[in-house]
Amino acid sequence: MEKRRLPRILIVTAGYGEGHNSAARGVRDALAGRAEVRVTDLCAEAMPRMFRLTRAAYLWIISRLPRLWKLMYEVSDKRNLAEKPVKGLAPVERFLERLLRDWKHIGLLPQKVLEEGGYKIKGKSSAEEEALVKDVEAVAEAGACAVVVEGVTPHAARQITVHSPIPTLGIGSGAHTCDGDVVVIHDLVGAFPWFVPAFVKPRADVAGSMTAAVREWMKDSYTEPGSISS
Repeated sequence: MEKRRLPRILIVTAGYGEGHNSAARGVRDALAGRAEVRVTDLCAEAMPRMFRLTRAAYLWIISRLPRLWKLMYEVSDKRNLAEKPVKGLAPVERFLERLLRDWKHIGLLPQKVLEEGGYKIKGKSSAEEEALVKDVEAVAEAGACAVVVEGVTPHAARQITVHSPIPTLGIGSGAHTCDGDVVVIHDLVGAFPWFVPAFVKPRADVAGSMTAAVREWMKDSYTEPGSISS
């Protein structure tokens, strides 16, 4: 009997602070024997020397100068880097362009949400569906090694995959419509209940479990001021 091939899962993470990597390793260990799981830290693999330096600086700042880190975070959070790029980030932007030049993205493009007036599912009409099929054929002919299909109707996503000579990776484009699927782990395990994308079904309630654990600990550990006596 032919041995059943295990599903393959790629977990992409970024190890600044180690929380992402520890969560990724936990998912990998939980799936041991049920899937072939590879954990990849893009920063460490693509720019190992720069990664070591910037990670060391990051850890030093958050432990020694937390107020400075708070200021940096608030400034970067308020600034739209897509419209007002930071000159110092030019090398990083060039690196990402080289890294992703063989990967293309069709369908709903988050960087164009403001232009299009919101998040709008693509491929609802036959004309849109035909245009998406032409898009995937064009990017394949241009030399792309894979294409991300985001925010597309399931029927359109299947047609894209059928006509695509390169692998397709779906995001919010239905189940079993692309060669692979992409999901953010925080959405999958219910870590951020205040924001759950419409196309994601949380498979756990991590936020609820953490909240319950903290409340139980507080109940067992809280000491009323002045209640301790000798």
